[in-house]
Amino acid sequence: MIVGLTGGLGCGKSEVLKILKEHCISVISADEVVHELLRSENIKAKLREVFGEGIFDETGEVNRKVLANIVFKNKEKLEFLNSLIHPFVREIIRFKISEARRSGEDLVAEIPLLLESGGTYEVDIIVVVSAPAEAVFERLRRFRGWTEEEIKDRIKNQLPVEEKERMAHYVIYNDGDLEELREKVKLMIERLKLRPKKHCHT
Repeated sequence: MIVGLTGGLGCGKSEVLKILKEHCISVISADEVVHELLRSENIKAKLREVFGEGIFDETGEVNRKVLANIVFKNKEKLEFLNSLIHPFVREIIRFKISEARRSGEDLVAEIPLLLESGGTYEVDIIVVVSAPAEAVFERLRRFRGWTEEEIKDRIKNQLPVEEKERMAHYVIYNDGDLEELREKVKLMIERLKLRPKKHCHT
């Protein structure tokens, strides 16, 4: 079974992925794929042409916060970044999905824009992670250091989480503490009958 995991910004998708890994469930994260791509010299050269040296830190790596602040205020630059990165992300995730199907392994693919991508990824089940708006804003302010304006700039590029919930087969409401979230993820694993990897090192 291939599960597409998505949800609103700051709703706790990364925490859900960590818990799934603890249960030895195979996962792939689009965000982690993007992190790897931004380390590629080929990608960095293309970014340098459009954004200049200002998006790089002292070690020559992309400063993702600086880059995000630029693209979420400039639609053309956001479209350029997406057109550069997304084809690689799609290719890598589709390859992992086809590998899992071939081997008969269950896989959870965390794809933030799964529902915005219009069926680009062939998943069997859509799971949405949702959280109360005030908790989301507080989390993003505290852990990512974003201002209210920065949060709103990012959220407006995604479908409203309520709409995502309506499109989901399964919703995890992250409206409690970490232990409650662990229980909810465990329940999801049981209900979806997700099988752990054959060889697992947590």
